Parts: sequence; C-alpha cells; structure tokens
Amino acid sequence: MTTSNLANIINEFFTSFLQENDSSNDKIVSEWKKQENIISLNKVLEKFTKTVGKEKQKEPNKPKRAKSAYTYFCSDNREKAKLELGDEYKNAEIFSKLGDMWNILKMDQSRKTELQKYTNLAAEDKVRYKKEMSSYQSSHNNEDIPKKKDLNLPKRAKSAYTLFCSEYREKAIKELGSDCKSTEIFSQLGKMWNELKKDSSRKDELEKYTKLALQEKKRYETELLSSNESGNESGN
Repeated sequence: MTTSNLANIINEFFTSFLQENDSSNDKIVSEWKKQENIISLNKVLEKFTKTVGKEKQKEPNKPKRAKSAYTYFCSDNREKAKLELGDEYKNAEIFSKLGDMWNILKMDQSRKTELQKYTNLAAEDKVRYKKEMSSYQSSHNNEDIPKKKDLNLPKRAKSAYTLFCSEYREKAIKELGSDCKSTEIFSQLGKMWNELKKDSSRKDELEKYTKLALQEKKRYETELLSSNESGNESGN
C-alpha cells in the first residue's frame, strides 16, 4: 500500500467519524479536506514509514551470516588491491579491482589450491551459521512476522455514511469529471452527505441509510458471535 493510498483511507475514516458523530463539525470537516492538509498528511506518513524502517531493533546476539568464498578472498586481498591502484583510489575502484582479481584466480588452473582454500572456508562458515541458528531464539518473539488474516472473521459493519458513499460515488465522479482525484471525490461525497442531513425533505432517505447501518451492525455482531463459537468448538 502506498503512502498516498494510506492517506486517503485515513482521510475517509476521519471525515466519516466527524460527520457521523457531531453535525456541528462542518467547519472542521471543511478545514480538514483542504488540499494543503492532505499534502501535509502525506509528508507525515512518508516520514513515519521511513522512521519505522530505521527504528527496527537490531539483535546483537543473532548469529552472523555465513561468509562467501569471495568475501574471504576480498578480506585477504583488499590491501593488495589498494597498492595496485595507487594512492588516489575510490571505493568503487577497489570493488572492481577485487572482482577482476577474483575472476583471474578462478580461471588460473595453477591456483586451484588457493581457490579451494576460500571455498572450504565458506563451507565451514555455512556449517557454523546453520548450527548457531538452530539453537538461536529471537528476542522479538516473531513479532516481525505478519499475522495471517483470519478469513473466517465477518466483514465489519458499514456505517450510514459508508453506505451513502457506495451509492453516490459514481454520481460524485460524474459531477466532478472523470479526471478527478480521490481527495476531490471524498470532499464531494462529504458535501453531499451534509446536504442530505440538512435537507428536511430528505429525512426518509437519511433514515434509510441509518436503518441499513443498524442492520449491518446486527449482521456483524451475529456473524462474529457465530465465528467465536465455531472457534471455541474447534479448539476443544
């Protein structure tokens, strides 16, 4: 999921929450939907996602990964590569030089014993790594492993506003034009929802969505209860 999509979901949820829980919040809703606020939200989310990646705790006791034969070769020949390049060299040139030296070693039949030395070191380190990992327990207790979605759980109940949006989304797009943005659609639907709530001649229509939302809530509660009972029976 992109940061932009996440921002749209948060925007829709927050707008729905305000509109359904306090009819006096029209000014707040209007302010929230301003384009500059959406842009600011995107920036905050981008910063957050980058920070989360950096803040992942390292595990100092976790076994070091096994080194390859090439890694061992580079450790032994790095200084030699620097000497051959001279004083003014760049890191990229060192890597390139070591790559050339490694290829020469692999192709030189007279240096098979040297090549085998690095192959053996890599094989030994692989055994070491597997052995250490077999007895290693993560301090994170598998918290980084994403939990599988329970397919047996019922779909959450839709709110009156969500049901209204489902029915009026296409109308909103037609009014805005086919090249409209998601934020513009949310804003238009919010405006249409507020108009519906304020129009006394459309009370029946508003009541329709309220009743549908109530039916959705009852459906969700019934299915959730049934799901929990099934889970308990299978666990016995």
